[in-house]
Amino acid sequence: MAVSRSSIFKNGLYNSIGSAIQMLLSILIIPVLIRGVGLDEYGLWTLVASVFGLVELAEAGLSVSTTYFVSRDLADAAHSSISQTLTVTVGVLLVMATLAAGLLWGSAGGIVKLLSALSVPQRAVAAQALRVGALIVWADLLRRVLIGIEQAYQRYDLINVLVTGQAILYSLGLLLIAMLGGKVLTLVWWQAALSMGALVAHLGIVHGLLRDLHLRPAWEWGRVKEIVRYSGLTWLVSLSSALFSKADRLVIGASLGTEVLAVYGAITSVTGKINHLSAVPVQPLLPAISALAGRPQRDQELLQEHVQQAVRFNAAVALGLSAMLFVFAPWVMQILLADAVTADAILALRLAVIIYGAYSLNAVGYYVLLGVNAVPQLMGIQMGSAILALTGIGLAAHAFGLLGAIVGNAGYLGTLWLLAGGMKRLDLRFVTWGRWLAFPLAWFLVTLGLGMILPSGSILWALIVGGVALLILGGWFIKNERTLLESWWRSRGFQRRPSSQ
Repeated sequence: MAVSRSSIFKNGLYNSIGSAIQMLLSILIIPVLIRGVGLDEYGLWTLVASVFGLVELAEAGLSVSTTYFVSRDLADAAHSSISQTLTVTVGVLLVMATLAAGLLWGSAGGIVKLLSALSVPQRAVAAQALRVGALIVWADLLRRVLIGIEQAYQRYDLINVLVTGQAILYSLGLLLIAMLGGKVLTLVWWQAALSMGALVAHLGIVHGLLRDLHLRPAWEWGRVKEIVRYSGLTWLVSLSSALFSKADRLVIGASLGTEVLAVYGAITSVTGKINHLSAVPVQPLLPAISALAGRPQRDQELLQEHVQQAVRFNAAVALGLSAMLFVFAPWVMQILLADAVTADAILALRLAVIIYGAYSLNAVGYYVLLGVNAVPQLMGIQMGSAILALTGIGLAAHAFGLLGAIVGNAGYLGTLWLLAGGMKRLDLRFVTWGRWLAFPLAWFLVTLGLGMILPSGSILWALIVGGVALLILGGWFIKNERTLLESWWRSRGFQRRPSSQ
């Protein structure tokens, strides 16, 4: 299955639109939840959700492996190999999902006992929520391997329709629950219902994609070993990511309590979308690199075109979002926390958006290293950075509270080595890819400088600076990707009107 630049751009655009909607929903729903259930209850909800995320590490890297191996099999038109791949990935993940759900159910009481900062009533609620969460974990783990198949088939349009639809229903449900005075347990039950519904929907899509292949269970030890090795290493990558994005909240919740965790969780939930939203346009690079790099003689020019497009897309979204959140930080925090907002909270958000925006430039390197099967290098860089960040968060939070916890996140900037490592694997020199990043980085620094000297509380000046800055960044991106944008526009059925003579 050949992957063109236009298809990568189109799929990246689908991902970006879907993730932008999800980010907007997240920013809008957080303040509603905080006002509806209170800071303590929102902090407890954040803690419970973090446990779900850690347990879902039982996925063991099998979803990424599914995308990688099925993409390669489709490129080679090897349908028997697809049967072997799916027998291993789907079969193993079904077992792992069932074990993980059972473990969460049985150990819920023991987990909450470790959270010494929680009150006795909070521990009781958390234990019940974790038991309901066993259903969420089971459904979400199985859904991931199905999405891996859909990504291999380049069906990012369907993926984003379903994921965005789920996010909209999820947010509407949370809004209604908060308005009616619901608490954490009700929130978890709503999440469980949506997770099961999403699993059924993805099963229907995958059945349609594979229907004509007449696949049957197949077992070949060489393929099993290959998948197990790749999955094991990508699982360690997922573990390192979870240490940074989930375990930090457990550390803060256990040491500083749910109220501080609520503020930290609100800030990192918003800034975490920078990384997610800037990575999803790059995600289609994985099946493309997997297919191209696996050929005996790869097309170096085509590879460079794919990577250059991905770098520009990633940089524009990551640095653009980060700069806008920096400029509008006082008003974003007012939306999130209302009367609870403080000068320290605004400073914490600004520090967070700089850190998250900068490290989000690692996305291209991340997917390149996955695509060329350089997973040990990826795992080493990401694990080292996660441990450094988590250690910094724990120590700095204990000494300096909220601001210290945010600054501790800077340890994850070590993941920028992923970009350098990925480019080296593709024989791209720094002078080449550094030039692609020069303009957006300069734009970012200038915009941050202007944001720091804006008159305090002046929304008008913030709108002017932000608007002009976005026009400049957008103009740069359109100028460099004009051909692809025009191709996508025509593919939507829009044509330029012929000029009059």
